Amino acid sequence: EGAFYGYLLEHGVVDQALNQARLLLFEEEVADWAIPVLFMRLEQGQLFTADPVRLTLQAIRAHAPYHPWPEEEYLPLEAVHVAGRQDAGSLVQVREGLAPARDLVDAVFTLFAARRREVHRRAPVVALIGDHGMAKSTHMRRLAWITAGRSLAPDAERLVVPIYVDLQGYPNARTGLGNPLETLMRESLQPFWPEPLTPTVFAEMLDRSTGPTFRVFLDGSDDLPDRMRREAWRAIRRLVRRYPRHEYIVAVDPDYFDPHRLDPTDLLIIQPLSQRKVEQFLKGLDDPVGPRLYRALDRAQLFDLAAIPWLLVKMLNRAREGEYPRSRTAVLQNLVEEAVADVPVEHGMRARAERTLYALAWEMQSARRSTWSVSDAFRTMAAVRGNREYSLEDLYDALVACGLLTRVGQEAMRFTYPAFQAYGCAQAILAMEDRDRVLDDITATLGRLTRLRWWEDALVLLSGLMRNPNVLIRWILYGAALTEGEQPFLAVRCILESGEQRVDADLIAQVVDALVWRLDSANEHRVARRIRAAQVLGQLGHPSAIPYLARVANRRVRFNWRGEPDYDVSSVRLAAALALRRMMPRAMKQIRDADARLADLLHLWEQGNVGALADLLRTGDVGLQALAAFALGDLQTSEAVERLVETFLDPETEAQTRWAVTDALALLDPALVTRRAILPLLDAQAAEQQGLPARTWRNRAAWYERLAYLIGKIRAQEPATLAFLERCLFEFKGVRLKGKAIQSLGWLYDRRYKTLFEEIAIGDFGKIALRPRLNRWERTYLRRKAIEALAYIGDRETLTRLRAARAGWN
Repeated sequence: EGAFYGYLLEHGVVDQALNQARLLLFEEEVADWAIPVLFMRLEQGQLFTADPVRLTLQAIRAHAPYHPWPEEEYLPLEAVHVAGRQDAGSLVQVREGLAPARDLVDAVFTLFAARRREVHRRAPVVALIGDHGMAKSTHMRRLAWITAGRSLAPDAERLVVPIYVDLQGYPNARTGLGNPLETLMRESLQPFWPEPLTPTVFAEMLDRSTGPTFRVFLDGSDDLPDRMRREAWRAIRRLVRRYPRHEYIVAVDPDYFDPHRLDPTDLLIIQPLSQRKVEQFLKGLDDPVGPRLYRALDRAQLFDLAAIPWLLVKMLNRAREGEYPRSRTAVLQNLVEEAVADVPVEHGMRARAERTLYALAWEMQSARRSTWSVSDAFRTMAAVRGNREYSLEDLYDALVACGLLTRVGQEAMRFTYPAFQAYGCAQAILAMEDRDRVLDDITATLGRLTRLRWWEDALVLLSGLMRNPNVLIRWILYGAALTEGEQPFLAVRCILESGEQRVDADLIAQVVDALVWRLDSANEHRVARRIRAAQVLGQLGHPSAIPYLARVANRRVRFNWRGEPDYDVSSVRLAAALALRRMMPRAMKQIRDADARLADLLHLWEQGNVGALADLLRTGDVGLQALAAFALGDLQTSEAVERLVETFLDPETEAQTRWAVTDALALLDPALVTRRAILPLLDAQAAEQQGLPARTWRNRAAWYERLAYLIGKIRAQEPATLAFLERCLFEFKGVRLKGKAIQSLGWLYDRRYKTLFEEIAIGDFGKIALRPRLNRWERTYLRRKAIEALAYIGDRETLTRLRAARAGWN
């Protein structure tokens, strides 16, 4: 009966619906399918009008441009979810930090579901943030397709109709009355809607308090001129205020993101593909080319290039033609040459195309611009053209058509991908007669982080193009304080791109010494820098670094707040262990000489021996316990996950072991950890569903510190987790628990607590629950945690307030 009415709702033809329902009974071998029935004798059999919403959803599902490939061929993009209204500095921290990410599709649907459950809620406006080449548009259309599919599911709680809108049509839509976005939305929906969709009818649909929810995917604002983009964002805000019942997601480049103009409720920051995700994707393809490409990427150490979705797709397509990547320079050179081959040959246009690209790249790079006015571009193009007779307009159109340049409105342009600009700039520098002077000028500014970030890709590609890369690497290192700054990390990238055999041994030794020095917490206090030092030492694979990496991974190398010897922080130890594992098996002897027990563990890790690693969790060696937990978290097999969750929730697990497992859980999928390890300790129903031991539930307060830490570490933003952190502040009185909660709320970028944390940082604890008297260490601890949290959620007003109260600070 349910199937009959479901089909009837879809198309309204009673005989067709009845036969479809009978077919289901026949397939299930139910004899009732043959019971005689009455048939409609009308010629058309149209008893009801089909539901236009369901017809629309079916049409969207059938629209090939929204889902052109099989689901398994989509790259497994991940995103970090943080609260809205973040400034640019916060975005940089998320993109460069070690924040756990979750599958992009799961993150989007979980976020909208959570917002819908809120009692007093704003209309959800999600900013999907990602650089050019991160497949934002591809996945926005895919999300629209999946939304339609989930709405058609028999168990769907509600109907959500996706509307994919390309904002490049915004300038033309401005000519009419009303909000141009409503016009674009209606025009985007009309091809799928079975009836004429007039402006009046569509406005009524938007304004209804009941009926289907529209989920509006707003794409393409990156390609609008600045003024037009700001105007489009103002139109989005007006649309949201007028129709708060619906849901909105806006794709935006981080360089253009302005939280005050867009005012999103949530941010989803697309992360570069991790090596693990690249491996899973390539090895999961039903094509032997996938694993072969992965091995080629591993040999050439090109996972930073494969982390960019469009480049990974390009390399996969070329691998299917039998061409595997050797270096990033070779990859980009092939892409550029392949694109230029599509430029017409008339009047020498193709012959000057590459030189034109290189000249444009140099002009833009030296001016530190990612977009360029068309008039300035044409001046550069004219200088390269010389006395040739081709039209500049024709060349410009050809470079756009072959995918090397992109129009930004009518008056500006940019390279389609930043990597093309970096490659063109490298080629331009290579051809300069005064190259040494230019490199001297560029490298002299690399002490400023913004300059280094701007030039690093071009310099790395240049090192791969030069016959003698030693000259460039010496320029980078010359005069730099190698124990500070980013120059050693840039030098490593250049060494790897050039090939170590082409680089002088004394240069490599100089860089390795600098990185080893920075691996020591006594020399480098910043955890992120120590992690990077370990990672790049693993990439270099230099034998002299092995004893130092082994020491950091499995020895007490620093002093804790009590002045006692202690291990380095878990993320640094994991980075050092992964660096050593990367050198396996060729460096097994040197690793064993440095630390035999660590070598045995690395061997188990390399073999994927989950049982033996889990047994190490029960040894008396705390250092090996933590490394075994890290190994299980890195393996991420279903058995490894089960052993970690079981050990975490087992009441017999020792406190130090549980902390090691807590850090390992932070390596896993955040949604899984929230469901399996966090919610069962906060909610009785979740505890029953997961089969939580009764003893663990009775004594769950013993887990609270770990939960407070883990919630922030994995960015778990469920209502139950946020409510728990609030209880930690205003109900529970433990100082350590409170410190962990403050730290996590900072990691969650929850700006609601900014003023409270400013007060705590100053030394005012009056608004949080505490024992009557705190000792000096406890007060300092809470103030320090508040300052750490304010590093994420504070602003200029915070700095002003803290500076005014800093008298007496040590």
